[in-house]
Amino acid sequence: SFNVNLIYSGIKYDTTNLEYLNYFYDVFALAFKAQNSTIDMLKKSIRENEKLDWSSIALDMAVKPDFAKKFYSVNLINLFQDFLDQNVYFTDNALEYENDVAPLDFIKTDKTVIIDLSRLKDVDQQTFASFVILSKFIHYINHSQEYHKKILCIPNIDIFFDQLYIDNSFNTINYGKIDKLLSPLIQNGFGLIFSANQIRYLHPNVFNYLRNIITFQATDSRDIAALKNKMHLQELHGTGYYSTKRNDTYQIEHLMTMRNNEVIVKRDDIFQPFSVEIDTKQMINMFPPSDERIYEYMERQGYNLKQSEQKLLAKLKKTILEKDFGIYYEFVEDVKKFLNGLMLVHDIGNLSKRTLKEELMKYILPRASKRTSNIKQKKAIRNDIFQILLHHEYLVESHPAKASGGESLRTVYKVGDNYQKALDDEGQTKMNQPIKVDVEIMEGNGQYNPFKANIVKENPQGIYFDDSVYKEELKDKYIKLILDSSETYGWYRSQEFEKTLDQGKNLMNIFFTNLYNAYTQK
Repeated sequence: SFNVNLIYSGIKYDTTNLEYLNYFYDVFALAFKAQNSTIDMLKKSIRENEKLDWSSIALDMAVKPDFAKKFYSVNLINLFQDFLDQNVYFTDNALEYENDVAPLDFIKTDKTVIIDLSRLKDVDQQTFASFVILSKFIHYINHSQEYHKKILCIPNIDIFFDQLYIDNSFNTINYGKIDKLLSPLIQNGFGLIFSANQIRYLHPNVFNYLRNIITFQATDSRDIAALKNKMHLQELHGTGYYSTKRNDTYQIEHLMTMRNNEVIVKRDDIFQPFSVEIDTKQMINMFPPSDERIYEYMERQGYNLKQSEQKLLAKLKKTILEKDFGIYYEFVEDVKKFLNGLMLVHDIGNLSKRTLKEELMKYILPRASKRTSNIKQKKAIRNDIFQILLHHEYLVESHPAKASGGESLRTVYKVGDNYQKALDDEGQTKMNQPIKVDVEIMEGNGQYNPFKANIVKENPQGIYFDDSVYKEELKDKYIKLILDSSETYGWYRSQEFEKTLDQGKNLMNIFFTNLYNAYTQK
């Protein structure tokens, strides 16, 4: 139960995150076979985007002028939308909540870790996620010694290190990427076990790091040619090269006719390949364990896996507003103000599409201006948001299309019931999400001294003031906090989630601010 932030390294307050991003760009290019221009645009968007999240970056690309929009821009937007849809794996949160499982925890523990990426719909996305995690490992071990050496098993390596793509003369940026991604792992004591479905596509340089080779049956002549060279397989019939006692050099023929439980092995310390039969009876009869059995096993290991899954899913659950607005979600607060104001007058009527668009533009203009200075692009953002409001029935027609006499009437709108449902869903979802509290540790002598009072040097425990003068203020402010909390709870019991959220989110801030002001005025 974990998720991966694609843009942050996973090291808190990482001052070297740009180093991780260099690995990320390489992984992105190799996984999705991106051209130089695409990677340059990705770098530019991330560099110029302060929020560093996928929805914001996708919006930044979507609002570019038409002359700047090219095929690779559309490709990136589609990829980012896939990442947003796969939020069970990918997240925009820069820092994990306390006790959350982060990718770096996999090499900080001495336990065996199996990562299930089967929910990702495409193999290239699965490979991409695998190597993003691998990049985080490399970046971490470059700056820390607190890790356990692991044997890393990754499938479909031929998709990632594709020979045709890496050797393409139009992609000179890929030169040396195999060494960059594999050499640090080998040098730091990690082991690598990779699998390839079509070995003819795998770049030959990868074999510099994979000295032991095991192959199942191969019938494609291109795969056979690659295996013949890498495993020193013999092709001609006749007396064996290794021994006069061998009647036939049968290895290529054997490779093409092996049964499912047979393999050919080429070890680094033995020149001659040899055949092996695998006992598959136990594996064939083995059934995958049920979820409950996995939960019970992990609980015996000290992990509450079920609770962790529920916590992760609650944290990542998208609200209706997030789903409906997609890359335009950052405009939601402006849209809510627009709709809330509209609810005060929508019963009056005469709210035509033109009037509503002009009014909506006033609300979103400040935020849209941060994205683009082009008035045409600002109107495009406004029009897209307005279409979302109509499509998801946040705005609905408020009268029949024609009058009683058959005369056509201008269509007018009002706020639909779906808006209130979306607000209630947002309040309920955020109430169920864990709260993140950051604790900053500052250097000092370890003595709690919130009011900066003079401390006797000879006796560190002696303080010159009597804190009893502050007890009355604390008592007064605490009573007010209890009353405000009770009122917030009352809104929650009444299922007024929007009011609960508005009042509850600043409850502690108001308490401590009032308390601080009272203390400093003494």
